Amino acid sequence: MKQVFFILSVFLLLAGCKLEDSVLSSNDQNKVGEMLLKFERSTIPSGIVMVTAMLTRQGFDTIYRELNILSDSTTEISFQDVFIGIWHLRIEAKDSANVVRYSGEADVNVIENSTTQVSLTLVPTSIGTGRIHIFVHWGNSMQSPWTDYPNNPILSSINSDYDNQGVSQAKIYFDGTKYMMWYVGLANSMAHTLYAESQDGINWVRPISSPVLSPGNSGTWDSWSVAPGPVIKDDDKYKMYYLGYSNPIEQFHIGLATSSDGKIWEKYPTPVLVGSSSCQISPHSILKKDGVYYLYYVGRSQTAQDRIGVAFSNDGISWSKYSGNPIVTPTQNWEGSGVSWPSVIYENEIFKMVYMKVSFVTNAFGMAISTDGKTWTKFSTNPIFRSQNTHDGWAYYDISYPGYLKTGNEYRIYYSGWNQGMYKIGFTSLIQ
Repeated sequence: MKQVFFILSVFLLLAGCKLEDSVLSSNDQNKVGEMLLKFERSTIPSGIVMVTAMLTRQGFDTIYRELNILSDSTTEISFQDVFIGIWHLRIEAKDSANVVRYSGEADVNVIENSTTQVSLTLVPTSIGTGRIHIFVHWGNSMQSPWTDYPNNPILSSINSDYDNQGVSQAKIYFDGTKYMMWYVGLANSMAHTLYAESQDGINWVRPISSPVLSPGNSGTWDSWSVAPGPVIKDDDKYKMYYLGYSNPIEQFHIGLATSSDGKIWEKYPTPVLVGSSSCQISPHSILKKDGVYYLYYVGRSQTAQDRIGVAFSNDGISWSKYSGNPIVTPTQNWEGSGVSWPSVIYENEIFKMVYMKVSFVTNAFGMAISTDGKTWTKFSTNPIFRSQNTHDGWAYYDISYPGYLKTGNEYRIYYSGWNQGMYKIGFTSLIQ
């Protein structure tokens, strides 16, 4: 079966209620509105002739609508007179024999005195079955489904010799019992890799005051700077793919360091992925699927701003860059002149990426999904989070370096925010 991305946009033009409300108050009983589902015809899989949509809610009559792909002049489904509150939306796509080939569902909430766009991206999760996952994206151009932690920032400079100019670029790994963070400490125009850990990913301690990864000796390939890269645990050993260079205007390379505890690291003597004189590269995300490592990195050339690429390895040491690189380039207006800092997780047979824009001011994150880790589809409602969405505007002008993580039913994006003249680290979350 051809792999497809089935894109649906839903517009709620209604009144509404709080998320936890499931029963209408006496004042809300007459508040109704219209829900509009818009399908992009180009993304509807071949063979699909009918799409049905059903809204259900306890205590209310079921609302059913259908769209005939072959005969209807529009690709929209409209629900009239929908009461405010939380409804369960189920969508089925059928072939000419009336067999359901694709289906998906999600809860949708009608918000009072608000016009809200909900973008549902339906992605097949296995070849031949037609099952679909729905990714729900709430918000208009200035709203976000992500909730910024109200006590941000969670990590700031302690004015040490290694971080007196700020902390930034957090790479976080959850080992099942604790959160481990490697981050850049800025001091005297130099960068050091520092370490912190936490039981909840919110309250952090620094068990080591000195850097855990430092530049190499004079004459080595990483003698000028090392910056923490993504970490993966494999065979009871932590592997970090880090950025190193000996000259900031020349080649950037990707090195490998290993550790048994995440605190004491041993470097490989040479880079495992080499940049060129015309393209600087930096590592940002690592995962392993079916015995193959996927390393997502950014390349920056003399003629183009940041672009996202991927490399593959069977042993984590010898790497091959994907021939189809770059895999993500700036195509949406909000992205500016480049896209960078990809952070990727893999769940339910789907790759999910959070990334940042590159421009004079970096102030927004976007999201994309993929079934193979190579070909990506961006959310039509990007960006998913802006600096203006930070709690009380604590990082109103600049958010950068997203790190995407899921534990349990909570997704988090750890990021660096500009506050009071220096970078600090905070996070925003989404519970599903």
